[in-house]
Amino acid sequence: MGFWRRVFWTRNTKWQEKVFILTVIMVVFVTSMINLRPQMFVSQLEPKLTMQNHRLDKIFVSIQPQLDFQYNDRFYSPEFNETSYCLDYSNPRTRTDFKVGFDRTANPLHPIMFFPPEVNISEVEKKRILRLLPDSFLHTKSQSDRVYEQLEHVPRTYSNNSKIKVVYIWYLEQWKNVPTGLEFFKHCKVNRCSLTHDRKAEATADAVVFANSGHLPRSPPFQKSSSKQIAILNINESPDRSWSMEKYKNYFNWTNTYRVDSTIYDPYFKIGRDCWKPPVIPKPGRNYAEGRTKKVAWMVSNCHIVKSGRMDYAKALGKHVQVDIYGGCGTLSCPASKHRECVEMTRRDYKFYLSFENHKCHDYFTEKVMNAYDAELVPIVLGARKEDYAQVLPKHSYIHIEDFESPEKLGEYLNLLDKNDTLYNEYFKWKETGDKIMDDLNWCRVCTLLHETSLPVMWYEDIQRWWKPDGVCNGAKTWA
Repeated sequence: MGFWRRVFWTRNTKWQEKVFILTVIMVVFVTSMINLRPQMFVSQLEPKLTMQNHRLDKIFVSIQPQLDFQYNDRFYSPEFNETSYCLDYSNPRTRTDFKVGFDRTANPLHPIMFFPPEVNISEVEKKRILRLLPDSFLHTKSQSDRVYEQLEHVPRTYSNNSKIKVVYIWYLEQWKNVPTGLEFFKHCKVNRCSLTHDRKAEATADAVVFANSGHLPRSPPFQKSSSKQIAILNINESPDRSWSMEKYKNYFNWTNTYRVDSTIYDPYFKIGRDCWKPPVIPKPGRNYAEGRTKKVAWMVSNCHIVKSGRMDYAKALGKHVQVDIYGGCGTLSCPASKHRECVEMTRRDYKFYLSFENHKCHDYFTEKVMNAYDAELVPIVLGARKEDYAQVLPKHSYIHIEDFESPEKLGEYLNLLDKNDTLYNEYFKWKETGDKIMDDLNWCRVCTLLHETSLPVMWYEDIQRWWKPDGVCNGAKTWA
């Protein structure tokens, strides 16, 4: 007490010094409390939204390079005649049989029970919940990838006062561009979730996400704190580039990958529209070939860590049609630091783009297709099966190399399109539907499922066998 009297009650102490010391004490106190009780402070700092009195209108900003999705949130009072934001995924393209190519049901998601015995819900509610899950699990013959169903689902027990679910992403400190806290979920219909990379959350988080198996240690870095903690495997690389997960048996509850049979399907992008907003339709009669004097472009730097045979195919194709390769694998240069300028250059000069994947695996195609659409080029695809592309991409908006018996035949077809603007423009008819590239709002759907207390208990007995079964990738061979 003698120290404090000397500081605050002696006339020699300046008032600025007193304010400074008090500020330091308060900062230390608040920081200590946040470290001790992060959940309490999350709930205190969260925005108080009353959805009954306001409607949330989320305006989707057109996709930018490198998956830079942005959202602007606006609130309106009910008296204003404004429509709410909506993603139209309600009309999915026809899916093919899961058993084509490889048997996805050989090691399916393994349920302890259909529903926990304490869950007392109607049969109608059970069906509503089951439609959120892969059709290889508890139901069959679904015609949907479940993105729309998961986005639109609001758990019957969910409210604005529901407990915030904490999502801990292991190794997230390496992801500098991912915001932590509530910000990550603010545009979601079910938004009471908080993201963290604080390792203290290992023992308390509702869900732990392991992103990409290349970051995983050979064995689980920690044991789950309880049977209610959900371990989620999030992967966007192909199985051929994934580390072994042999020691993760019975560890993961959910999967979150580009594979359509994942618990939460997470494609690189979706084709959809704002169902409450007028679609943007291009001017009738536009000639997409106008001014484009060059034929095929490809920007690529990974020349060697590949199994798809894409370099050999591109070189063979180049013998029959002009193929300009930019980057470390070619003779032309367009630096990554000038990404937008490179996109505009290809948009101005070229007609086609090689959207070639480094591995050929089921369901696996990445932003390479999106890059072609972004530059308004016709993508030439190599990677997943023709059936996989057909389930996601607009009809007649791309060219699959396996529709041609050789690079020579494909080259002949591209030369034909180059000379015939009418045939070339047929590849852009899909834009007249108003469809565009959109985000699949993956993390919103993670939050939704975490709040669904009636979900069946589930886990993967052998995640390695599920992720890399025989036949899921085929090297450089033609798909059967």
